[in-house]
Amino acid sequence: PGPTIAGCQQLVLGHGDFKPSNVMLEDANGAITFIDFELAGPNYRGFDIFKLFRRGQTSNSEPTPMSHANLRAFVEAYLDYEEPKAGISPGGVDKLEALLEEVYLFEPLTWLEAAVFFLFAITEDPEHADDWAALARHRWEQYELTRDALSPNSRLSRKLGAVEA
Repeated sequence: PGPTIAGCQQLVLGHGDFKPSNVMLEDANGAITFIDFELAGPNYRGFDIFKLFRRGQTSNSEPTPMSHANLRAFVEAYLDYEEPKAGISPGGVDKLEALLEEVYLFEPLTWLEAAVFFLFAITEDPEHADDWAALARHRWEQYELTRDALSPNSRLSRKLGAVEA
């Protein structure tokens, strides 16, 4: 297996762009459909989950600022549903807290990934370069605000440890 981050789960097949606008809910029967899989691939669960709940969005179609209570409820339901299917005993406070820490660890990386994406969009769609640049700038500012979570002295880094081979 490839490198893992201490305290994080193994890689999973992640959506890669898990956000509210890529989750479709059919009102008639409550069916949920996921769309937009071009970024899918091996990733940590925390990355995808944080993108779904990421705060500070600028579009009207995105959610209001993230609620820790909503994130916690989602992660708890996710573990209760997913772990029994994988043959793992469900739930537990330790597993819940570990996955929540993993989710928060990925916040700066989700912003950095989005900033780079929008910078590349400028070259692909120069007619809208000003729009893409504004989005890239916003995502970079959010990265700057959250990047301390990745520093060796951050609470999360100290608790989770360094990258392991």
